[in-house]
Amino acid sequence: MIEFGRAGPQTLENLSLRVAVASEHGVGDHLVDRILAPLLAQGEFGQELVSSLDAFLAAGMNTAAAAKVLVIHPNTVRYRINQAKHLSGRKLESAQDISEVG
Repeated sequence: MIEFGRAGPQTLENLSLRVAVASEHGVGDHLVDRILAPLLAQGEFGQELVSSLDAFLAAGMNTAAAAKVLVIHPNTVRYRINQAKHLSGRKLESAQDISEVG
């Protein structure tokens, strides 16, 4: 079973804010509107941005590892992450931004 984007048994420690966001739909909706909506408004390219952002965060913000998973060049990952940051207004250098995006 996969919940919160993770397979297998989970604890509150490794789910972090995901539990709170999932239980408070208004918070989740706000984060989607604020972060994902500007990306998804870009159509197919926006989907690529979201996929790249997901892979980048899942890889511990390691560009080379994300590129390997996505089967694209690391410079493409860098470009997409920069575009996602620009469109969403998130910096991804702050813990708050990372927790909101992740």
